[in-house]
Amino acid sequence: MYALRDVTRAFSSGDRRVEALAGIDLEIAAGEHLAITGPSGSGKTTLLQLLGALDRPSGGTLDFEGRALNGLRERDLTALRLERIGFVFQQFNLVPTLSARGNVEAALDPLGLRARDRRARAAERLAEVGLADRAGHLPSQLSGGEQQRVAIARALATEPHVVLADEPTGNLDRASAEVVAGLLEALAGEGGRTVVVVTHDADLAARAPRVVLLQDGRVLSDGEARSLVSLRAVELPVGDVATAERWYAYVLGVPAAAGVVTLGRGAEIRLVLGAARGGRTLIETSDLGSVRGRLDEGEATSEGLVARDPWGNALVFVHRSE
Repeated sequence: MYALRDVTRAFSSGDRRVEALAGIDLEIAAGEHLAITGPSGSGKTTLLQLLGALDRPSGGTLDFEGRALNGLRERDLTALRLERIGFVFQQFNLVPTLSARGNVEAALDPLGLRARDRRARAAERLAEVGLADRAGHLPSQLSGGEQQRVAIARALATEPHVVLADEPTGNLDRASAEVVAGLLEALAGEGGRTVVVVTHDADLAARAPRVVLLQDGRVLSDGEARSLVSLRAVELPVGDVATAERWYAYVLGVPAAAGVVTLGRGAEIRLVLGAARGGRTLIETSDLGSVRGRLDEGEATSEGLVARDPWGNALVFVHRSE
């Protein structure tokens, strides 16, 4: 579906040059379900905009279904977005004066379908997300979770080859987020449809079979999702918070920013500047083998299920059977 080779994206900010992406190599297969995660400023949204043909790389090559997006005219990119790509946003972006059905039909207007065909397809998409009985309701009459499901129905209206979701659960409570996460998970693979989700939510990312972790505009890790949950989240003293963030992000394969290591189910580890005091935390994982491999790569000292970070804090791993 996608092939990225040494993709960069730079912006000018006054006299400064900001490199949002610093050489991304990535392939995404048709029918794949992929999560892109990382701390704020890591380049997640910039990468999603490139995948959605909303922006162009500054350097490198980006192919979509065998076509190089770099050289396409704006008219061709517009047609590609309309016919091949569906977008889901954190803010829903529904038209407040249109019903749920009207919002889905609006996505079909540029295709020139007859009114009867637009209504039929909109009804099918709403039924697909479990909202057939809410088709006539305005967004203000729907819950946040229902509005996001309307947005997903709208994204599916043109029968796209890929669905790109930017923080789709960011404005939802946990129960609604679970429904939306399950829906996105079910969409991947159907008819070769690819689903790419950008998220800070470790639980949402863990639903994808593959997770790409970005840091400073580069791919820090790319592989199978590892479910990590802190059973005892505490403040861990480190000599350098920024270095510790990078170390934990690399070793555990989870986002880390502003001194916070984000695990799953709302759990987190807080990194604080201080002298070594022998901090300790318990971490539950369903994939001990992968964690051990990353610990070895990160040059952690370990004995059995207990590892120590470079600042002397103990990480005690507990295996959880799926």
